[in-house]
Amino acid sequence: MLQRVWAQHPSPVGNLTTDLLSGTVVGVILVPTAMAYGIVAGVGATSGLYGAIAIGLVAAMTGGTRALISGPNVFVAVVMTPVVGAYGLQGAFTAALLAGAILVAFGLLRLGRFIAYIPHSLLSGFFTAAGLLLIATQILPMLGLPTAPGGVVGNAKEWFGATVNYEALAIAAITIVIGFVWPRRLAKYAPSQFVALVAGTATGVVWLSGAPVIGEIPSGLPDLHLPVLELAIIGPAFTMAVLSAATTLITAVQLDSITGEIHKPNRELVAQGLGNVAAGLIGGNPGGVSSTSLINAHAGGRSRIAALAAVSVLVLSTIALQAIRVPLAALAGIIMVTGYRIIDWPFLKRIRRIPFGYSLVMLATVCVAVLVDFVTAILIGLVIAALVNAARSERYELDRLKSVPLLDTELWPDAEPYSSRVGLIVLPDTISIASARRIATILRGDVQASELVILHFGDVEYIDDSAAAVIGRAVAEKHVIVAGLHGDAATMLTSFAVVSENQAKDLEQAKDMAREMLDPRH
Repeated sequence: MLQRVWAQHPSPVGNLTTDLLSGTVVGVILVPTAMAYGIVAGVGATSGLYGAIAIGLVAAMTGGTRALISGPNVFVAVVMTPVVGAYGLQGAFTAALLAGAILVAFGLLRLGRFIAYIPHSLLSGFFTAAGLLLIATQILPMLGLPTAPGGVVGNAKEWFGATVNYEALAIAAITIVIGFVWPRRLAKYAPSQFVALVAGTATGVVWLSGAPVIGEIPSGLPDLHLPVLELAIIGPAFTMAVLSAATTLITAVQLDSITGEIHKPNRELVAQGLGNVAAGLIGGNPGGVSSTSLINAHAGGRSRIAALAAVSVLVLSTIALQAIRVPLAALAGIIMVTGYRIIDWPFLKRIRRIPFGYSLVMLATVCVAVLVDFVTAILIGLVIAALVNAARSERYELDRLKSVPLLDTELWPDAEPYSSRVGLIVLPDTISIASARRIATILRGDVQASELVILHFGDVEYIDDSAAAVIGRAVAEKHVIVAGLHGDAATMLTSFAVVSENQAKDLEQAKDMAREMLDPRH
């Protein structure tokens, strides 16, 4: 009995200890991740740490989802890279601030539940493209050379004939091997990313000192960076906000299944937005929800104490790193392992069995993101996904459409057995613009082939505005009877179109009206 009570009401001290331990482990993981993503973004390891601290602290204090950890985000980092190249550091920090402001606006406008509707195939393409980009852009740092501008293509041009720094290559190899072979049973005590960072740094300090290192991490508080707005920065800032919002809400849903709680999407968007605003103001790399949230949840972290413990580790590590020079090759190895792991391998393995349209969305997103940029990729991916879904909706709706001749014997028992003067169209439960034009074409054909057409809306529960307008114009005929129009379909048709004057509450009443409108003796 006592054990059951203890399980239902665990000790506050036990909860605090668990939160502190899980938060500390997460913080240890975030240190190399924040530095690495800062380098990927082009703002540097210091800005990566500043951004992780600002976002983690602000989101922990203002968010409401249990176990959620905020900090560096790979999607935001890869979108940030071309911004730094085009507008410099000040433009990049302005983009971070703008992304935060857009996230706050998303939350205040209560758009949280809609942002999570981003298609899985598009997100899969983003994961895979981001992984490929991380690997491709870190090959030069692994060789002891600076990353080249121009993404994958720009870096690939520099691979051939590059002068190899074998000390840097050896350090990168050590961190890569540790990243892949470190036992999972030890990861909850010493995460592989942190072990790789320590091993790579120690190797560089003690033995291979000829490898390039990160710049000096300044002491004291970071400087204030005021925004310098350029209209062209709004595009990538919006993309960063959407990606940050999507990963935040998807992770929050996963955490709900672990913690048994229900997250508040709009509050989380505001929290992430405020965190990014703070990051931009202090010269930090923007971010969002960290993948370490799931590690924290599985470790038992349930309160904001865990997130604050992670931030504390980041702060202490930033201070400690002022006296330590971390080899860039060590971070390059960590980034490459991360890149390999975030590629959506399960999707790629099943790609032959996945419907072609969704595979096309994924592959197009990957190609455009890798060869052009992530801003263009999200636009093209959304357009292709919309077309694919529209095609599937059209097939679904048309398969459920029934267009048949109504035998005269249904109206007059003594009529000729095989004659038909009335056409009957039974509409599907959902009608969108995807199928509306085909339905309107079918209707016009039936109107021309029959003396009278009954259009039955009895099963229709949803019709969008475009479909209402198209079908409304088609049914505005004196020889069309509209039957069973109700609910949302009735509201939409009467709002967006002129509906036939001949309306019946159901199919039986429509048949009665047809008898009155048609003279069986002619």
